[in-house]
Amino acid sequence: MNRIIRSATIDDIEVMADVVEAGVAETDVDVIFDRQETREHLWCYLHDNNTDILLGELNDDLVGGAMLAASHEFYKWPFCYLAKFWVLPAGRRQGMAHDLVHAVIDWGRERDCSHIYATATAGLSPLEQRLFINLMKRSGFNDAGPVLSMRLGRNNG
Repeated sequence: MNRIIRSATIDDIEVMADVVEAGVAETDVDVIFDRQETREHLWCYLHDNNTDILLGELNDDLVGGAMLAASHEFYKWPFCYLAKFWVLPAGRRQGMAHDLVHAVIDWGRERDCSHIYATATAGLSPLEQRLFINLMKRSGFNDAGPVLSMRLGRNNG
């Protein structure tokens, strides 16, 4: 079993869009997938010096990823934000989530980030939420407060 973590490239956009579409189908958040918006968003992440997409491959198949941003905001050293994190069923229980989290930590350290912030807000089932939280805590993350959300009334139907 060959596991690798690498930075995404423009050539990965379509396969990442497929993964995003599958993930949107699994969430209980009331949203509609838009392939063009997805492509543009991924393209922006790949072309900004302060963002990156890390991909996890198992035997040359894409099975996981993380979208990261470093932001100075008002501080000497930037914060690292883990914007998205996923591991497909084919990559679960294979060590991929662990590898990705440690790649995220390395990415933040390489950019002199003072903190990494991550939220489990993707409309996951309670079990998936708990698994993500446990993974992050085992990797050294601590509770930093609740995440709040408000629906703005957009009808997605």
